[in-house]
Amino acid sequence: MTDQRPSMPAGDPLDEDFISIRDVFAFLESASIPLVVLALIGAVVAGGLGVLQRQVTAEVVLANGGGQGAPAERVDASGPISFSEWAQLRQALPPMAGAIDEARRVAGQTAERTPWLASAVWWTSNVEPVLALSRDDARMLASVGEDMKGESTRIMTFRVRHAAKSTEAALQGAETSATFMRTGSLYLELKTLLSTYQAESLTQASQRATAELLMTDVEIAFSRSRARQLEEMIRQGAPSTGNPQMIVDVGQQAQAKFLPLQTQLNAVRLEISQLEESKARLVNTQGRGRLLAEFQTRSLAALAPIPLGDGVAAADAMTTIADGLKGSIDGQTDEARLAQLETIARIRADVTALRTRYVVTLTEVSRSYQPSSLMKVVGMTAGGAIGTMLVGVVVLLLRRQYHAYRRGLAA
Repeated sequence: MTDQRPSMPAGDPLDEDFISIRDVFAFLESASIPLVVLALIGAVVAGGLGVLQRQVTAEVVLANGGGQGAPAERVDASGPISFSEWAQLRQALPPMAGAIDEARRVAGQTAERTPWLASAVWWTSNVEPVLALSRDDARMLASVGEDMKGESTRIMTFRVRHAAKSTEAALQGAETSATFMRTGSLYLELKTLLSTYQAESLTQASQRATAELLMTDVEIAFSRSRARQLEEMIRQGAPSTGNPQMIVDVGQQAQAKFLPLQTQLNAVRLEISQLEESKARLVNTQGRGRLLAEFQTRSLAALAPIPLGDGVAAADAMTTIADGLKGSIDGQTDEARLAQLETIARIRADVTALRTRYVVTLTEVSRSYQPSSLMKVVGMTAGGAIGTMLVGVVVLLLRRQYHAYRRGLAA
């Protein structure tokens, strides 16, 4: 068979560089064995890496408030987590997880480390809040009514995922992540509650509150003095029938002019009663502030030895402290003691509500795992074979060109 190359002008330098289809097939035929060997090597290496990198993804589903969800605005501290609250927790949990992991690293607790929880990217990618309505549903039902606006941000469940090389490690990692999400969130909420109590106690013990109490005492003293004066005037001007009718001009307000002394005395006594009631409320408020301050101080001391992020232990300690505050009640009246008991009950209710929210209602409803697809391994195997074959073609071509160049120099 004759060569089918197109004729080239004599002396054309491109003639030596011209490659026909026949030359390509001849080259591939001569290099077929090395290329096949390289392709097999690349396939084995890439496939092995794919098998080694293959992971199992486990998922734990947490029902938010028993699956009822909550709208964007929080209504009840013991109710489900709202979307806005989850946005705040998602920002606050990674730094706390990082501090816990660093403490475990320093202590040499390698088996208990959870470095992935310290990554904000991990929380965004692997903890998915499932809303009651998708975006398409919300747009479709937007015209139904105002109630649908809350439904579009209502979180029904949280899907917590974790990937590992084995099924057991993946399930353990997902469970650990879900547990930290619950107890860590509870711990942060309890710390926020203590900060709220501190601000409230400082407000109730402020100079303004003290000044208001002193002004009330002054007004009570003035009103009692006025009442004594009116009683004296009634005794001096009272007729034998015991029904005084002396008329005076109090001169302060037009409607108060020329009132009977007895009417004025009754008004002053009513004013004294109202001032004493106001004073009792102020004293009760200061007593509540003192209890809140004492609870906050004791709680901070009790939380110091508790591991960071252990919200359950923190809630137990704070509940015990709240029950112990009953020995600090020092109200001088039954009303004051009842007000302080009410404050203690409020503290206990707040702690219990938060514990219920993150430990009881944020509960696990299912768990599953899914190995990575075999198609990924197949794709890596095929890619490795093709890649090494292409590299082999380039190397063989360069090698042939190099030998041709050396022969040209020898000639």
